[in-house]
Amino acid sequence: DGTPFDLDAYVAMADRAAEVMTFEYPEPWEMVADSWEHHVVGQMWEKRELLGVHMLELWNTQRHRRALQIAIREMRLMIRDCHWPAMPISVYKNLGAALSYEAGNLQSDGPEFKLSALTMQRESLDVLRAFLKKAPRDDPDRKVIKQHIRTAEKAMKPKGEAAEQKEGL
Repeated sequence: DGTPFDLDAYVAMADRAAEVMTFEYPEPWEMVADSWEHHVVGQMWEKRELLGVHMLELWNTQRHRRALQIAIREMRLMIRDCHWPAMPISVYKNLGAALSYEAGNLQSDGPEFKLSALTMQRESLDVLRAFLKKAPRDDPDRKVIKQHIRTAEKAMKPKGEAAEQKEGL
């Protein structure tokens, strides 16, 4: 119909949809395996993951910051609350990337956000390390993630500490 797509309204609608999916999910061991309840709860977790991934994709393509924040919230929730055996380990990789992006945003927001940016970057590295522990040895992103961790750790060291290590002090 020629009406421009309202990305802000779309992201707000996705955020409201996440609220509808927010309730206390039963644990997998509280249900009979392969029961309809078991499948429904598994589908709910899958939808939460898809929402997080979709919001991260909106950040990657449109640089929509609220979408990034929703992605972080959804993936944090999954890692904290989802005890579903089929939870994909990619949630860790995606959350690590999202936190790193938001840490960069905070850094760009100004010096008053430096501590928040560092805290978020540390959380990102912790999540990426958890991914490396869980991921198969032949994961195609393993090498890039390890390099990202090394680079970020080096950048986060105080300037004097980095110089001392170079000089061997």
